[in-house]
Amino acid sequence: MIPSRRELGQIAGVVDHVLINNNSTHQNTQQKREELFLFQNIAQESTIGNQTEILKQQLYDLQNQILEVNKRFQSEQGKLKLAHENIKLLTLLAEMKQIQKTTDQNTLQSLKHNCAKEQHVMLDQSCFSYQSLNLSQENQNELLEKQIQQMQNSLN
Repeated sequence: MIPSRRELGQIAGVVDHVLINNNSTHQNTQQKREELFLFQNIAQESTIGNQTEILKQQLYDLQNQILEVNKRFQSEQGKLKLAHENIKLLTLLAEMKQIQKTTDQNTLQSLKHNCAKEQHVMLDQSCFSYQSLNLSQENQNELLEKQIQQMQNSLN
């Protein structure tokens, strides 16, 4: 059966109506896609703007933390310099005490050596005086005791 012209016209009208609806739906879908894309962009821009603000605040906070760390570092560095200077001074003081101790020991050693030389000289003089005077044994003993006493007194 072949459709009549009228039926064909009706079919064409229905097809046109469907095509128009389809085209309208396509345009509507396209418009909705564009609107959705715009909303997504706006949302992304808003999110990016919020994230940018958050990042700016975090950057500001980080800069403040860095400044605080720098202040503490400079303070600690100053303390380290002071401690280093104290160590230098304590080392110098210890060296000076060691030099003083060595000097005192050398002086004491020198005094002992000089006393020993003096005793030796005094003994030599005593022997010479005993021999040259040709004193009696008793006189020699008394004189020797006196000289020993003098030497002991000089040592004290």
